[in-house]
Amino acid sequence: MIRKLAKSSNAPALRTPVMLLLLLFTAFIAPAQKVFDFNANCQQAYKEIIQLRLTEGQRWLNAEKTANPNNLIPYFLETISTSLNCFSMKILPNTKNVSVTGYAS
Repeated sequence: MIRKLAKSSNAPALRTPVMLLLLLFTAFIAPAQKVFDFNANCQQAYKEIIQLRLTEGQRWLNAEKTANPNNLIPYFLETISTSLNCFSMKILPNTKNVSVTGYAS
């Protein structure tokens, strides 16, 4: 009696649709992953930020965020920009075109 119940089980027949649904579900999730892409926009923004041209650097970062919303490098570069801004305000108090947001004041 127990062997008949085990053989009549739908476990193998049920396994295939579940695996197929799991595969389809992961296929739609994969493109939404975040990336670190230090592309030309990010390189130009980095050059501007390092030269304390934070307004221009922020423009490049905004363009990159619009073009590639899954790229995390612009957020990393904004952290650098904010740090340099705070440092430059302490060391160079007469700097007028540097602000926390990267826009001219």
